[in-house]
Amino acid sequence: MADRDDATRISIPGPQGGDLPFATIVETINDGILVCRMNGEIVYANISMASMLGYEQEEMVGKTLFDFMTDEWARRARENLARRKEGVAEMFDHQFAHRDGSGLWTLVSAKPMREADGTQWGSLVAIQDISTRKEMEEELRQARDELERRVAERTEQLVEINARLQTEVEERTEAEQRALEASRAKSAFLANMSHELRTPLNAVIGYTELIQEDLSHGIEALDLESIARDLGKVHASANHLLSLINDILDLSKVEAGKMELFNESFDLGHLVQEVVDTIDPLARKSGNHIELSNHYHGDLVADRTKLKQVLLNLMGNAVKFTEKGTVRLVTSPATLHGSAGVCLEVIDSGMGISADKIERLFQPFTQADESTTRRHGGTGLGLTICKRFCEMMGGTIEVESEPGQGTTFRVTIPSADPAGLNESSSVVWRPDFESGALNPDAPRGPRVLIIDDDPNVHELIHRILAPRGFQLISAYSGDQGLELAREQLPDVITLDVMMPGRDGWSVLSTLKSQAGLEHIPVVMVSMIDDRNIGFALGATDYLVKPIQRDRLLKTLSRFHPEEGASALVVEDEPAIREMISRHLRNAGWRVDCAENGRKALEVLDEERPDVVILDLMMPEMDGFEVAEVMRQEPRWKDIPIVVVTAMDLDAAETARLRRSVSRILSKNVRSIEEVMTEVMDVIGLSTTSTKVRI
Repeated sequence: MADRDDATRISIPGPQGGDLPFATIVETINDGILVCRMNGEIVYANISMASMLGYEQEEMVGKTLFDFMTDEWARRARENLARRKEGVAEMFDHQFAHRDGSGLWTLVSAKPMREADGTQWGSLVAIQDISTRKEMEEELRQARDELERRVAERTEQLVEINARLQTEVEERTEAEQRALEASRAKSAFLANMSHELRTPLNAVIGYTELIQEDLSHGIEALDLESIARDLGKVHASANHLLSLINDILDLSKVEAGKMELFNESFDLGHLVQEVVDTIDPLARKSGNHIELSNHYHGDLVADRTKLKQVLLNLMGNAVKFTEKGTVRLVTSPATLHGSAGVCLEVIDSGMGISADKIERLFQPFTQADESTTRRHGGTGLGLTICKRFCEMMGGTIEVESEPGQGTTFRVTIPSADPAGLNESSSVVWRPDFESGALNPDAPRGPRVLIIDDDPNVHELIHRILAPRGFQLISAYSGDQGLELAREQLPDVITLDVMMPGRDGWSVLSTLKSQAGLEHIPVVMVSMIDDRNIGFALGATDYLVKPIQRDRLLKTLSRFHPEEGASALVVEDEPAIREMISRHLRNAGWRVDCAENGRKALEVLDEERPDVVILDLMMPEMDGFEVAEVMRQEPRWKDIPIVVVTAMDLDAAETARLRRSVSRILSKNVRSIEEVMTEVMDVIGLSTTSTKVRI
């Protein structure tokens, strides 16, 4: 068989005894039929095959199979043809190239063709169009991939939610444990104080009664030496009692923010010599030797009295916990926060402190070992007060210790006037106000409920916030604060922790568990830096006293726009439009409204707002169109746009918006307070950002 006629002369016996030509049979079937030589040359193609690829039969005959395929599929066809030479018949999926350039998926059934003597000369190929099946398979594959993606996404979300819940549980458990430990520590402290205060007081009463009794016997019978000894014991007990009371009062003042610094210039060498002279008699009683190494020369600007109190406390402790050893006081120049400072070290050769107890040294109402106070007396507040005083002076206090090897306390403070304070100035009550007088014409800003038992804190916050349009409500106890919160529903609450009666933690827990109050932002303002507890219980932010004006303003500015800020609210739903507008106006904004996109553009033509709050689903002109028009108009293209929508946006819609808007917020999951915070953030009242957040 040398040409196409070779194929067409193949015949099959007919029903009347004659032969039916091969072509007559194959031209009547829907599947494509190809007869080709061993080198792939096409000898015959039926009408279905030619039509399938967009050709005439005559156009295919004489060409090779490979002329109707891409290079990659031609390579595979040559491999298949090679197996045909080995006499292998196969069925497989294959892709031909249609005349228009598209690919055509087919199911190919190929078998060798042989001469009568068995010589193989070519292949017979039956081809079925399976494009529809392939399309369905592709759709199924995409559906499967999408399902797998969604399952993976949901699984990831569940894992994340579970991890977040686990973290919250752990944080709450830790907060509860810390609160319980603090309560136990306070109880132990109060029980110890009851004993500590009664002991010297009983001695004063007892010895004064003895002296009175001696005096009642008449002057002639007086034993002046005995009375002198008794008076000495009264004096010592009274001094001890005074030191106990001073410790408690000092800590109370520091915690309440009432303690002041009185900075002055003095010779550090004279001060440390006074400390050594004071402690030396006590050291000799316990067989200790004191060494002074003063490597800092010159004047120091600081609170002399408080620095002396810190050194006396540290030196007293060193002597108390060292027997027949050495206590050293070393001063040297140092660097603190990039500025000149002085380092004062108290080094003893005493019993040392274990690592697990060092962490508790500076905590109020907590001692490294409660038995220490029972053995040596005192309040156990000395190191807490030292730490507070060092921090007030802009410095730090550190401790290094090993059991049996002694202990080193290291105090580092600025050597010049910290924060530019003048001599005898107060770090709390001399803030640098931008404007001191109240402004009656200030815009009506958010209501701030201040819950603090210290009137001075109320005065300070009033002086900072009132001139900037905040409405201020004062509560001087936890119970009063809760009552006013229910009555006034403030926009934000500042809350102290240490208050008599119901403390700040209890108030915060109650606020976050009561309907109607749980969404009110609460900013903790306390001398105690327990921000982890605050955040675990639901606080929005945490400020540590003394109150810093700039930090307070920056924190509360999230709930108070700057004077003159304006917004355009574009929302077709009247209730939503009114709610957002009222919140903005109550916070001092100037607000314009539009019920659809067309009206919004008319308003923009007349007045330029600082921000546009935009719904997406609106009649006449939707939010997508408004955003795109604004970005094309030079007058409006830089106005921030915050989208607030109930739509579930797909990837294409999100990508479309990303080119035009600053934020995307969901009505379904966002509170109005969160919307206000995002709006203020966008126009630069908080952190500046242009990322789209979903």
